[in-house]
Amino acid sequence: MKIYYLFTILAFMAIILLACNEQRKQKIGDNSMILEYKDIQGFSLKIIQISNPTRLEISGLAMHSSLVVTELKTAVSSTKLNVKILLGITKKGFSGSFVFRIDVPDSVKDVVLGNNEYPIWQREIK
Repeated sequence: MKIYYLFTILAFMAIILLACNEQRKQKIGDNSMILEYKDIQGFSLKIIQISNPTRLEISGLAMHSSLVVTELKTAVSSTKLNVKILLGITKKGFSGSFVFRIDVPDSVKDVVLGNNEYPIWQREIK
């Protein structure tokens, strides 16, 4: 009877561990977790260059204790530039703080951050 209970508990624990591991893979994947504005401490945006092209500098600290900033990706859609900061599992040589420079094409009117498309910059209309 004890063996039956022990086996049941071990099987249950194995299922939980597998589910947690699968959840982590889906969230992190190949550095696929995207940092959102609400999860950045001390976010800062500076205009480094006004034209030809406009150049912005963004910086801050990701508020995810076990994740680090690994990469920045940008995508232009019509007149919007979406900036995505990718997070990965903690590893040597990486940290949660970041400073990135972004060139904004002349066709872009708005710059947004993350999957939630939080607005971080808008071109002044002349």
